[in-house]
Amino acid sequence: MHSYQSKELSEESSSIKQVGVIVSDGVILADLAEIAEVFFVADKILSSMFSRSNGYHFSLLSVMGGMITTSSSVQIGTLALKHVAMSAFDSIIIADGRGNFADYKNQQLLQWLRTPTADPRRIAALCTGVFVLAGAGLLDHRKVATHWALRDKLHREFPKVDIQSSDIIIQDENVFTSADSGTGAEIALSLIEDDLGGSFANRIEQSLTVRQHHQFKPAISRDSAFKTGEKRHRSDRIQKSLLWLEEHMASPINLADAADHVAMSERNFQREFKRETGQTPHSFLTRIRLEAACLYLKESDLPIEKIARRCGLVSGEHLSRLFRKHHGISPGEYRRKEDSPPPSPIILSTAHLHIHQS
Repeated sequence: MHSYQSKELSEESSSIKQVGVIVSDGVILADLAEIAEVFFVADKILSSMFSRSNGYHFSLLSVMGGMITTSSSVQIGTLALKHVAMSAFDSIIIADGRGNFADYKNQQLLQWLRTPTADPRRIAALCTGVFVLAGAGLLDHRKVATHWALRDKLHREFPKVDIQSSDIIIQDENVFTSADSGTGAEIALSLIEDDLGGSFANRIEQSLTVRQHHQFKPAISRDSAFKTGEKRHRSDRIQKSLLWLEEHMASPINLADAADHVAMSERNFQREFKRETGQTPHSFLTRIRLEAACLYLKESDLPIEKIARRCGLVSGEHLSRLFRKHHGISPGEYRRKEDSPPPSPIILSTAHLHIHQS
């Protein structure tokens, strides 16, 4: 017998819950696969416990419907929003992807999300998906998580949104948001935990770990998924230093500044940081600065010199050297590559990404 915390499973409470995932061009395929896999495993476990229909049904939606090209150049089939009612879904998830920067101004999508008297029981957004929910006015005066490199843009365009910087995933009543890409599994598990309790979500996580031979990312842990970082044993001081480095990466900071912030000596700070994160503070700072530079190159037309300064680097030449060292190309080549048309797509014959049309 399994004991489930705070939620009680029974034949009467089991039913099919419809989950709609809204996608656009450039959607992160790995997120979709993770979401689908989590609900697939949940279905298997539930079907072993109950004889009647129960579990989750997963559908892919887009503004116009038809084939959508993912970030991996794989094409997936979707249903057009005009063919489905928002009220048909128990949960709506806005997937992460570059298309969200256009979608959050798409009036057809925003109007669909704002449909009165048709609100889903829960709504969630992965990383850039928060812009879509914010554009629809669904995040006003709510606490949300978003990627640190997007916080300024989100605040400028949607000042009523209460942006939080300490958590990877935040639940504010029936709204779930995540601060990073690659959090599809965590969001799906959060919804299932909300339905069926933490013990059931943990059971799914354990099943996923066995199924995938420990290839599922560590951040799926129920103990750590809601906190910044990858290791559940990370100390408060190192956790605090990570947040401080992210928040100040655009400034000319050094190791002594970070150590002082957490009241540690430089030597002890560097040793503990490396032990708990697997990288030096300098390496971590370089990585997040390069991540921010990549985002600016993809989503803005700012000159490379200005991007470098916004990312805490001394010059465009400095950024170019780091880019060639870590990416093997120049910032300009990276920008042209991101702006170029995608290669001929691969057509995905979806198994778990099943579209149901009634």
